[in-house]
Amino acid sequence: MTPVAAARRFEVPDAGAMRDLGAALGRVLGDGTVVLLSGPLGVGKTTMTQGLALQLGVLGPVASPSFTLIREHETGRLPGRFVHMDFYRLSGEADVRSLGVGEYVDGRNTVAVEWPERAGTALDGAVGEGVVHVAMSYLDLEQAGEETVWRAVAIAGGDDASTGMVLALEAPSRVVER
Repeated sequence: MTPVAAARRFEVPDAGAMRDLGAALGRVLGDGTVVLLSGPLGVGKTTMTQGLALQLGVLGPVASPSFTLIREHETGRLPGRFVHMDFYRLSGEADVRSLGVGEYVDGRNTVAVEWPERAGTALDGAVGEGVVHVAMSYLDLEQAGEETVWRAVAIAGGDDASTGMVLALEAPSRVVER
C-alpha cells in the first residue's frame, strides 16, 4: 500500500494548526476512506485525527486508543462510523489480524490508523480503494529568533479517488504548503 501520486507537503507550527489540517482533510474525504498516519511518538497523529473526527461530526472526545487499540464513534456526516485504530502496542501482523480489522474497513466506515507500519501486510487484504497516506516528522526551524518545533506532514492518495481527495484539500491559514 504505497501512494500512487506525489505527496502534498505541509509545515505545521502547533497542535491547533495540526487539528485544523485534520479538519481540512476531513472535509474532502469520501465514505469508507482509510487514513494511514505514520510518524514518531508525539508528532501529532492523534491531534490530526481529532480534527478529522470533528469535521466528520463525531460528538465527544477522541482520545488515542493506544490501550484499547480500536475506538468506534458515531458521526453526523457519514453513513458508517468513524473508527480510530492505534497499532503502536502491537507486535506484528498476527496481532493486527486477530483484531478483525476487515470488519471495520467495510467501505462505509471512515477509518484512521495510527502506526500502520506495525501491521506489516495485514492491512493489504482489508484495505482496498480510498486510502490516504499521512507521513509526519519533526521539522526544526528558526522562527523569529526562537526555536520552534514544527511538523512536516506529507499527504498522498493511494489510488485515483483518494488522490483526488488530497488534491481538493485546502490548507488552513496557519499551515504552510511547500
